[in-house]
Amino acid sequence: MALEKWKIAVILISIMLLGICTAVIIYFYQVFYTSDRFLPGVEIAGVSVAGLTRDEAAVKLDQALKGASTATIVFFHASFSYQTSMDQLAVPLDVGKAVNEVWGKEQDRGLKSKLLNLNGIHTVAYPQKIVYRQGPLGQMFKNFDEQLGVKTVDATLNVDPVEGLVIVPGTPGEIVDVTALMESLPKEWEDIEHLQIGIAMVAQQPQVNEEDLKGMGELSSFSTWFNTGEINRSANLRLAARTLNGTMVKPGEIISFNEVIGPRSIETGFNEAMTIVGGKFVPGIGGGICQVSTTLYNAVLLAGLTIVERNQHNMAVSYVPLGRDATVSYGSQDFRFQNNTDSPIYIRAVTSGGIITINIYGDLTHKQKIVLSSVVDGMIPFKKVDVVDEALAPGAVMVEHSGINGYSVRAFRSFYDADGKLIKQELLSTDRYLTLDEITHRGPGSNLPTEPNGEQTISPENNGELHEPSGDSTGDNNVQPPAPYATDVISEPSI
Repeated sequence: MALEKWKIAVILISIMLLGICTAVIIYFYQVFYTSDRFLPGVEIAGVSVAGLTRDEAAVKLDQALKGASTATIVFFHASFSYQTSMDQLAVPLDVGKAVNEVWGKEQDRGLKSKLLNLNGIHTVAYPQKIVYRQGPLGQMFKNFDEQLGVKTVDATLNVDPVEGLVIVPGTPGEIVDVTALMESLPKEWEDIEHLQIGIAMVAQQPQVNEEDLKGMGELSSFSTWFNTGEINRSANLRLAARTLNGTMVKPGEIISFNEVIGPRSIETGFNEAMTIVGGKFVPGIGGGICQVSTTLYNAVLLAGLTIVERNQHNMAVSYVPLGRDATVSYGSQDFRFQNNTDSPIYIRAVTSGGIITINIYGDLTHKQKIVLSSVVDGMIPFKKVDVVDEALAPGAVMVEHSGINGYSVRAFRSFYDADGKLIKQELLSTDRYLTLDEITHRGPGSNLPTEPNGEQTISPENNGELHEPSGDSTGDNNVQPPAPYATDVISEPSI
């Protein structure tokens, strides 16, 4: 009898325990998996949302972060300061999206973690990262750099008339430490108040220092002459030389003459000067610049550097031997060369009186003995054309421009060793220069030449058609027939 009572008691107790366990399971299932409220300890962006529905949590979060989103930030450095606000620099937090994402993560959180934190003693944090607007932020840092930064100055070479080659030391600079600034900005949304952030600066050393230049010397030098009486052309030439002067070319770097000099316009300081277009002299902005590119071309050749792009004039020019000119036109024709040495080179371009001189300086171990030469394979004489000009007085004669012969030319660069033995010879170019007719205007009643020595007469009756070579010809007004054969130019190592 006693045994039966004991069995009944065990069964009843078991049923009671099973009921309690079932009730507990149902309770926690409802709390953890079917409840529409956040569990104890849950925080979003530092804001407690425990016991709140998602809608309630979104409202609370929005209210809590209003101050943070409009918090002022003052950046300062010495006497400089700049004030902005978080809403100017950062993308506002989408609180609805943030709440829903956290809700999803809560559903996936383990049961053990939830059971051990029923009293909310442990914080279950869901921080919200701040996403900054890269455009405004980058522009702000750029403005800081422009106002606070100090530009580095590379060490340079200067040629003193008495002391010779002089190294001018460089100076270090400073730029805004963008990395440090980004580290100073808040990373996560929270109760952000007024912020003051110091602008850190980082030192910048010159790319070229005194040590880089100690072994430097003159690799080559080349000069051409110009007419200082041509005011505008001379001004253009001097401006281009000043712009080119001091250019540093790193090892392996390719330099574009057009990129260094920039666009030729009145706004950039260039003047109108005579150029040749379509066989006629016409005003053009930047006339004279081709003499600078030509002088540079010859200096580069004598330094043994690699030519990447060079274009000839359509007609021969007087300031350099045949086959050794280099015309340029911004946007179409360029002169480019590469520093094929393992050390930087420095370009010096100066004008004095009617002479422009370009020196190439570099490591003297790269100094070479180089001879430039030209061979004229053919010459086409220009024609003399007489034009009857009713605007002139009877018997008056006016020469519009002199004629220019045409040439077929090959240019060479020869390399020699210290003993004068030829190492190699390069064919630089094969050029064909067009002719330009000599045009003479004569007044009514003038005695026109009659000999058929390549001359022709143009009168109003034949529509003033001139003989002119095919294709467009461009160049400076300093275009004259050069000597038939170019003089060799030699660049030798220093003794």
